[in-house]
Amino acid sequence: MHPPTEIDFEVLRSFDRPAERNSEPLKCRVYREWMNSGVALVAGDGCYENVEVLDRELARLAQKSGSLRLAVGLGLDALARTSGYAALGFPSLNTYAIERCDRSASWTRSTRRISARVSELPLVREALISGRISWSMAAEIARIARPNDEAEWLRISGQCTVKKFREVVSTLRAPASEEGRRTRVA
Repeated sequence: MHPPTEIDFEVLRSFDRPAERNSEPLKCRVYREWMNSGVALVAGDGCYENVEVLDRELARLAQKSGSLRLAVGLGLDALARTSGYAALGFPSLNTYAIERCDRSASWTRSTRRISARVSELPLVREALISGRISWSMAAEIARIARPNDEAEWLRISGQCTVKKFREVVSTLRAPASEEGRRTRVA
């Protein structure tokens, strides 16, 4: 594996806002890792001896997708809150997402909502960014977890699939639902 390659880029500030007219561009730096096998997989010239090797490679690549989706969701949310899409010439955030990100309106809404919720749960956020949990699992945990119980939900999620996690949550929530129904009937 080669060392990470630095990629520098600048984000120009909006000149529609007087306070930012004389501002310097925001300077950002990201790191790109060489993913030789990932490139080979995309290029179609990867040599996979068996499905287990292919499975491991696909899982490795998929682990990185959760943090990317979180970043896109937070970025889209920032564009929505600041009307940045309009400053870029788009009539709506959904139009921006379709044109620039190749994502549907429903994907955009869902991703923004889940990204915001995951940001409120530091342990879930770290697990998603590190690739320990998938985006789907993070979304399931974000639906039910609070900062004071997220560690327990993460522990449970580490022992099952997303489907099984949903079943566990349903089972654990069922007694509370039953109690609520009995209280209303009485």
